[in-house]
Amino acid sequence: MSYIIRRMSLDDVEAVYDIEENSHISPWSKQIIHDCVQVGYGCFVLTKRQKIRGFMIARAITGECHLLNLCIAVPSQGKGFGQALLLYLIDFVKPNCNRILLEVRPSNKAALSLYDKHGFIKCEIKKDYYTDPDGRQEDAIVLELIINK
Repeated sequence: MSYIIRRMSLDDVEAVYDIEENSHISPWSKQIIHDCVQVGYGCFVLTKRQKIRGFMIARAITGECHLLNLCIAVPSQGKGFGQALLLYLIDFVKPNCNRILLEVRPSNKAALSLYDKHGFIKCEIKKDYYTDPDGRQEDAIVLELIINK
């Protein structure tokens, strides 16, 4: 699998937003993605044949990394791109962070499987964390990976 992971630029925001909008029930806005890049969060894209196939946005602060969003374009799902981004993040933050935290929907079985495969453990449930456009609410499972003991 030949791909490149690189920093997201402001020029990538439109393509990243298209992936986000087509992959999530309640997508982030284009402005939120733009702001994450502009303020210097850990924003990365995975490209294959010069096309963005997925992205992730993380924020590291005080020895802790919070994975805010990891998303793969629907046609590119199931091809290992999510795992590639996750492993890249782990290596990227390892020198400065002790753990990675994230929230995931209980209904997102593919994501739960990916995180479980890489040693993330459930540490908390946030009740009614997600609210969908139709008003339906779903909890968030908070997962943690200890990377430096």
